[in-house]
Amino acid sequence: ISEEHYFEKNNIVSSNNYYFADAIVRYSPKKSKPDYELSCQNIFNNRSFVSALLLNNVETVSNYRLRPRQLLFKVSFSF
Repeated sequence: ISEEHYFEKNNIVSSNNYYFADAIVRYSPKKSKPDYELSCQNIFNNRSFVSALLLNNVETVSNYRLRPRQLLFKVSFSF
C-alpha cells in the first residue's frame, strides 16, 4: 500500500485536503507457474486535484482531472 496526503489552505481556493492511495496484492504459489496480482489505483476515487499559487501579482489555479478508481487483475507466466 502506498499513500500520499496533500493539504493546501490559501485565500484563492477553499482548503483542499487530498488523500491518494494505491494497493497491490501478489500471490506466487510455489508449485505452480502462474503469478497472480490484484492492484487498485486511486482507492479513494478522487476525481480532481486543485492547486493554487499566488506570487506577487500573479494568481495561478490549476485543476487536474484524475483517472477514476481502477482495478486490475494480472496473471503472469514464467517459462
